[in-house]
Amino acid sequence: MFWSRSRAQVEPLPALVAVSAFVAALGLYAVAFHDVPLGTERDVETQALSSVVEDSSTAGVLDPTAVMADAPRGHEMAVVVRADGSEWQTGPSPPTTARTATEQVLVRTASGEQVGRIRVWVWR
Repeated sequence: MFWSRSRAQVEPLPALVAVSAFVAALGLYAVAFHDVPLGTERDVETQALSSVVEDSSTAGVLDPTAVMADAPRGHEMAVVVRADGSEWQTGPSPPTTARTATEQVLVRTASGEQVGRIRVWVWR
């Protein structure tokens, strides 16, 4: 078999530089996309609903006076909580084209903790 000193060989220093560049590029990619949400545009209303419930609840009980309509970036949002014959609303009136999500929650009311519903509308 014929051997050549210049065939299919790479010097160690250039190989090390190439691997280092690849690792650095991969690291930059990971940092750049770290804050990108994993969800899609299709379920922005579900993500918003989960966020509102989590931010407004203590020990699994939603405080309707603490509900804030902090919309996802680039969107507007309205929230309505209904329980025990009462209704709490925050945010502007939603258009008919708004996406909506609803969930049954335990709500803190004047008469105690009652089962209620929270509904979120999200639109651009």
